[in-house]
Amino acid sequence: MLAQQWSGAKGVMFYSTEILTDRFHLTDEQAKQIPTIAQLLTLGIGGIGAVAVIIGMNILDKVGRRSVLVVSSLATSICAALIVVGSALDIGPMVATAMYVFNLVFQAGAGFIPYLCASELLPYYALGSISGLATSVNCLTLFVVSFIFPILDKALKAYLFVPFIATNLITFLFGVFMMPEAKGKSITEVVEEYQGPVRIVAGPFVRRKASASPATFSAPKVAD
Repeated sequence: MLAQQWSGAKGVMFYSTEILTDRFHLTDEQAKQIPTIAQLLTLGIGGIGAVAVIIGMNILDKVGRRSVLVVSSLATSICAALIVVGSALDIGPMVATAMYVFNLVFQAGAGFIPYLCASELLPYYALGSISGLATSVNCLTLFVVSFIFPILDKALKAYLFVPFIATNLITFLFGVFMMPEAKGKSITEVVEEYQGPVRIVAGPFVRRKASASPATFSAPKVAD
């Protein structure tokens, strides 16, 4: 959830009109002529996100959650870099195209996978507490990102998305080295295979061998 909000996707959704207005150098008179090109492009960014979720749901069970997250986070990092390059070189169409692809690859993977992970990676007795904690972190991070995004925009200008290149790369590395693959596995198998506070796992397209004897998990007993 933390990485999801720090991906820069909310900035693309919430502030794309302001960003594109600046990148296309629209005058005050042009900005008053509703709808502007920036507003139309923003509408398209939102629409492509809805299509991307459908695409992501269709490929999720074919290639696995972890693989989709790894590819999605790497692609969003690349798109964020292209937004920076387009902004620095003052190429408005390049910025707009990179934003479109950014939202497409984000919504097709990293945008919804965190919501699926809890129920597939956690034993049932811990699901409620950790899901509540994750929701709280998600809302708090969304507030922080939404609050500081305009500040970053003024401070970094063309290099606004540089921090999000780094955060998406961190998500990519987390997916490669630490995130279990839950595709085709029960919660018992996942917990048994990757139990421990920190576990370095195999590459995103390599399956670890399951243990020969299944493990069982139950909620901790409460003393009477």
